[in-house]
Amino acid sequence: MIDGRHLEDPADLEAEFLVEAIAEQYLERLRAGEAPDRRALASMLPTIGNLLEKHLSLIELIHAAREFQAREDDRASRPRH
Repeated sequence: MIDGRHLEDPADLEAEFLVEAIAEQYLERLRAGEAPDRRALASMLPTIGNLLEKHLSLIELIHAAREFQAREDDRASRPRH
């Protein structure tokens, strides 16, 4: 304990780092137009699978919302006839 705070478990930190790294790669694949299978990816890593799937699901949702907003912005900026 330092300054009244508990140090995090190294295994938790490692899992968090791994989830973040995979999530970044996943987002890049989405941006590239791919449709990666988050459930398959999460099932390959059972120790962090549940946490990973939650993160990837949220990334998909945010990505889809941004894509939708970009299409709507583009549509709104086109001249109407």
